[in-house]
Amino acid sequence: MARRIAARLSPHPRTTLREDYLDLTAPDPIVPRLTILPNGLHVVSVELPHFHYCELVFYLRMGSRFETPENNGISHFLEHMLFRGNKRYPDYQLATELIEDLGGSINAYTSKLFTSVNLHVLPRFQAQGLGMLSSYLIEPLFRGIRTERKIVLEELLEDRSADGEDIQPENLTRQLAFPVGNPVGLPIIGTPSTIKTFKKQDLSAFHERHVRTGNMVLCSVGAVDHDLLVEEAFRQLGHFPSSSPVSLPPVPTTLPGPRFCFVENAASKNDVLLSFFGPPELDEGFLALMLVKRHLDSNRTRSLYNHICIELGLAYDIQVNLDPQYDHTCFDISFSASADNVPRIITEVLNIIRELREQGLDEDELDRARTRLGFDLEYSLDSPSYLSEWFGGTQLYTRPHGYNERLTNLARLTRAKLEQVMAQVFRSENCYCAVVGKIVTCSEEMFRL
Repeated sequence: MARRIAARLSPHPRTTLREDYLDLTAPDPIVPRLTILPNGLHVVSVELPHFHYCELVFYLRMGSRFETPENNGISHFLEHMLFRGNKRYPDYQLATELIEDLGGSINAYTSKLFTSVNLHVLPRFQAQGLGMLSSYLIEPLFRGIRTERKIVLEELLEDRSADGEDIQPENLTRQLAFPVGNPVGLPIIGTPSTIKTFKKQDLSAFHERHVRTGNMVLCSVGAVDHDLLVEEAFRQLGHFPSSSPVSLPPVPTTLPGPRFCFVENAASKNDVLLSFFGPPELDEGFLALMLVKRHLDSNRTRSLYNHICIELGLAYDIQVNLDPQYDHTCFDISFSASADNVPRIITEVLNIIRELREQGLDEDELDRARTRLGFDLEYSLDSPSYLSEWFGGTQLYTRPHGYNERLTNLARLTRAKLEQVMAQVFRSENCYCAVVGKIVTCSEEMFRL
């Protein structure tokens, strides 16, 4: 709550993106370096010498977008199995202690588009850290599958009701929007039935297909030495044979909205997600969605928080998030509220969306949204995890835009383009809503824009 109040306390000098941020003559503050090894492995570094640690991350083309309904969840399960010991370090507990002795910590996560395995270490241990991280990735033993299955099934319960139904709103809206069986609609963690079927040969075959140079990017951010990183990467992974990247199944071009679903679940509040689908991350239209998000998520008069929470008192908070993919973006509006307030909030939210689509942003609103995005971009310069995903994760699929390039594209975005994108995205056939909690009275007619 403090962040909302602080933003309204006192007036401040008027600034614009063009005045404060867009100096195309200034050198780019972030200049990533890229080296491609002879076997095709991409090695990316973002050198930040003022940092006191470095982050080493492997990005893999391995996630639920590469799965089928029959093996859904295998990417996430394989990610877990990487921590069950490998040929170089069979005792995973000992391996963890050795990493701690380097002042480091190791972690991983799986998304729809990629799996990342990351390690934080002190700069002087960069080479040793990369050696350990590589061993986790390329030489798993696949021991303890039964035990790990129990852990993953326990994790799955966080997304399930007492009756076993999926209560994750993000999963539900994606399933509403995309045909049954399309990978975009598959949950990242999988389902109870698929998780129970994974065997060593399944995991080994999936690992063999996805953990290959054509599907991998090694990225390091922080106090890193790029030349040392490349030298060590070649020593650890230069023997890997070359491979082509696995193909990404396409997203359907037609969507069947508006659609609404309700899942009953015993809770004091209902969780609600409104989703729209728009242009991919490197498209000019994505910047337009970022501006809309910044406007709706601000403290301005026509913002969602100001109207729903401050003026009407219908919810404690309401958030706007973007889930960018290589080939599309999910524009999500989420809130939690008592069941009685849910229909009113949905109606008010869609009224604001409709008004925004029809009237657009005026010059002052557009300039303020641009300026806030400029702030956000500047903040990202101190976030190794953000920079790593920006320059490493994106490199899995295409060349990432640079810092100054993003600012330039942002400044050049016109009101006409913004209005075009809003007309394309905020329409009835592109609207999907999931409500989880107590029974509420809603119909698909409510979502017609």
